[in-house]
Amino acid sequence: MNINKQYLDPDTPAQNIYGLHLNVKRNNNISHTHNYHEFMLITSGSVLHKANGESDILSEHTLCFIRSNDVHSVSKFGDDDAKIFNVGIPINHFNKAVEYYDVDSTFLFSSNKPINVSLTSEEYNELNRKIDIFSKIEYGELHGKLFKNLLSELLLLLIIPRENKLGFEYSSNIPNWLQKLINDMRNPEYFIEGLPKLLSLTNYSQEYVTRSFRKHINMSPTQFLNFLKLSYAKKLIVEENLPIIDACFQSGFNCEGYFYKEFKKMYSMTPKQMLKMKETTK
Repeated sequence: MNINKQYLDPDTPAQNIYGLHLNVKRNNNISHTHNYHEFMLITSGSVLHKANGESDILSEHTLCFIRSNDVHSVSKFGDDDAKIFNVGIPINHFNKAVEYYDVDSTFLFSSNKPINVSLTSEEYNELNRKIDIFSKIEYGELHGKLFKNLLSELLLLLIIPRENKLGFEYSSNIPNWLQKLINDMRNPEYFIEGLPKLLSLTNYSQEYVTRSFRKHINMSPTQFLNFLKLSYAKKLIVEENLPIIDACFQSGFNCEGYFYKEFKKMYSMTPKQMLKMKETTK
């Protein structure tokens, strides 16, 4: 993989890029800040992370992005020691990477406390594999290439919202017919057909179905179907390497422009930008 030195310099001095495995064996209430951004991955146990006057308990497989101006401290939570891996990212490197991938990272800086993401086992194992390789390489050109690889992976995991967080929460009194309808519509053969298929699976009117969706999952049937279609399209593009135009139509969209608009709204990047980041992480 070739490095574009306009964006990331593989010869950056060691003190500006680091990766450290740390054991958290005691309570540490000393708050501090940095002149760089930092990614923190909890690899075992749990930690109490205090930042800007707020506290979070971060468990194993949690990835946290700590901004340069965050005043924070990390201490173990519970009786067992915790282990974390920290990656320091110079601010200019972070900004250039975001510019290079042309992604919107503003939400990472919009809240008072740092963003935390719970990784799936597959995501965690793949990230841990890359961390292990990165942490064993001496500084130099190869280290710089692996750094670019690792940085794009971390950005991808943070910037692309999780489907389960983008999804919906059922109300406590959701009726059985609506719960069954939602579960049935998760079948690609059904959601690709769209609203006509959804309505055919119930005896209620479209108006009543729409009111029920808004009341119990806080979205319209069309928004619900788009959520399913976009999740499926992302899978086709990223995991199955299907061309974007084919994924668009195979996931049930009839207009490429509308597909791009909704995809960017949901994932904060276009399909092409997502592919660019995934290619970098290979």
